Amino acid sequence: MLTVGYLKASGVPRTSLYTAFYYQREKRPENIGEDIYLIPFGILPDGTDLSRDLIIAQLFLFSVDDTGAWVTAAFEDPKTWLGKDMKVCVEWLSTRQMAEISSRVTGKKVLPIEMDEETFHAQKTSADPMTAELYRSKAFVVQVSRIVTVSEPSILDRVE
Repeated sequence: MLTVGYLKASGVPRTSLYTAFYYQREKRPENIGEDIYLIPFGILPDGTDLSRDLIIAQLFLFSVDDTGAWVTAAFEDPKTWLGKDMKVCVEWLSTRQMAEISSRVTGKKVLPIEMDEETFHAQKTSADPMTAELYRSKAFVVQVSRIVTVSEPSILDRVE
């Protein structure tokens, strides 16, 4: 956020686009058996009691393919967007919900990985850079889940 603060303080005309966790970042489900697939990243289960805070571990999601539409909107309506932040989130889903939707759409059994707190935090030091990066994103989700509920998507206005 240092860069954004510097940009805002500079007075240079700008519009900042903040996107949510994008679908295309995720690894494809892995085939673990006959017509059984596993979403290959884990997060704490919905409703986890973490440090006495009940969390709803849902990712706020966005499709990269939609980026152009938001940028176009800013260019076409500078009076509305100049000097503003566009914080884009299309939907909030847990890995369990992703698996349920994938199962319904494909007709195949798709399962989420839900893990205990120790296993979840062990991803932070994974040798796989993608796993470590996804951990940071999901740890952020857990952090903001303590602040708000999914019914209050304005969280993006208060997160730095």
